[in-house]
Amino acid sequence: MKRIFLGFLVMFELMGVNNVSASSIYKVAHTTRGSWHASYEVVVSHSQIKSVKKVKYRAIY
Repeated sequence: MKRIFLGFLVMFELMGVNNVSASSIYKVAHTTRGSWHASYEVVVSHSQIKSVKKVKYRAIY
């Protein structure tokens, strides 16, 4: 789970989050078929990640 979370944060940096001048909320989700589903929201303000909220995960059978 930590690897996926860190991977998405790196992805945001590479996508140009540094160019964001106002507050934004990015919704991130990932599903591995037959295994699990995870989602969360990243709050970005003035080129900085302010928080991560609404973290949800569940096993898929």
